[in-house]
Amino acid sequence: NNLDPRIHCFYNEFVDIQELYILSEAMITDYSSTIFDYAHLNKPIFLLQEDTNKYQEEVGFYFDINEVGKFPEVTFNEKKLANQLTKIKKIDYSKMTSRLMKNDKSNSSEKILNQVFNVK
Repeated sequence: NNLDPRIHCFYNEFVDIQELYILSEAMITDYSSTIFDYAHLNKPIFLLQEDTNKYQEEVGFYFDINEVGKFPEVTFNEKKLANQLTKIKKIDYSKMTSRLMKNDKSNSSEKILNQVFNVK
C-alpha cells in the first residue's frame, strides 16, 4: 500500500511470475532484477528509465546495464511504443548471460540450499 504511485502491482496467489514471463512476448521494466530472469527467454526487454539520475544518486547501480546488453528504451508515446513492441521480436542477451549469469545451472537452487543449511 505504500508503494510509489508509478508502481503498479497485482497480487494473485495462483499466478507465478515465471508463468507470466513465459506468456508475455516482451518485458517493459525499470531497474528491476527481473531482467536477469527474463533474459534467459531471449525475448525483448525494454527499459523505462524516467529517473535514471535520481535513481543513481539515491540507490545506485552495481554496473552499467548498457555494457552488458542492448536494451531499447521505451517512449511514453503510446503509438510509438506500440511500434517499438511490434518491431523487435528477439534480442541476443548472450553477452549479459555469459558475464553475469554464467554460473546458472539446473541445480543452482539445490546447491544454495545445501550450503545455507549445511547439508553434505
